[in-house]
Amino acid sequence: MNEIISVKTPGRRRHYSADFKAQIVAACNQPDASVADVAQANSLNVSMVHRWCQLARDQAIAEPTVPDFMPVALQEYSLPATADVLVALEVGSIKVHWPLSHIDQSIAWLRQLQS
Repeated sequence: MNEIISVKTPGRRRHYSADFKAQIVAACNQPDASVADVAQANSLNVSMVHRWCQLARDQAIAEPTVPDFMPVALQEYSLPATADVLVALEVGSIKVHWPLSHIDQSIAWLRQLQS
């Protein structure tokens, strides 16, 4: 008589790194990907992979990601070499036209006016 006897091995849980879990979740999020297929291909339990996917969705909702860099399209703009800066002060109606080529000197002059 043949009997099937199940042999229990000491129960040890496997621990997976966050990077590995992220790779599995990313594989599950691919178009036409099946969670069961991804789990089977990596010798993982389907319920565990579903849990990882749910945790990743919950975390993405709780902590929306903001990109560190956001590209902005700028138009090129250059001032003509002969442009002047007009400074209008409310101190006795003074108007000053300062050449843009010497704008760095105007900063010291304006600070003297403030004091």
